[in-house]
Amino acid sequence: HFISLSQVLFWSGEDRGVWGPGELQLRDSGYLVFGGDAVDKGAGDLRVVKTLLALKQRYGSRVFIVIGNRDICKLRFFAELQEGEDGGSFEKKGGAYWIPDPKPFPDYETYVQMHNLERGHISTVRWVLDCNMGCQTTTFNTRRHELALLGVKATDEAVVHSYRDSVDPASADPWMLEL
Repeated sequence: HFISLSQVLFWSGEDRGVWGPGELQLRDSGYLVFGGDAVDKGAGDLRVVKTLLALKQRYGSRVFIVIGNRDICKLRFFAELQEGEDGGSFEKKGGAYWIPDPKPFPDYETYVQMHNLERGHISTVRWVLDCNMGCQTTTFNTRRHELALLGVKATDEAVVHSYRDSVDPASADPWMLEL
């Protein structure tokens, strides 16, 4: 709906299904400044960011993407989702130092127990999203739903991979590193 109200953005070309009613375009006199942190608020995170990145690639110096604190915080997934790491490892190294004590959320061990989860990458991503990034508690499941819309097998492990791969320079699509 926002695009239909915009004086600088418009859709053109053939309908692209879940990717939009065409390809997002920028009017000749238009500039776009994206202020970050628009993701993690509902369905479409991957599509929104990748559409903005495609716009940036086509229009270069007329599209500015300012990354927000949640965008920056996602970079931590590269380290925290390595083999042998989990939320407990993060806390042993000092935890979320940017959140003042007393912490308004449970530590990793308590979170795992409260939600009857196993230690590992799935519970780490859930805990980080729910307790460290200020995301909606539905963010993990919303990502799974979006993966299904995009034709990816929608499992918990696929959600973990989508976060890890987005910040891994060796992955096939490290899109978060292009912001």
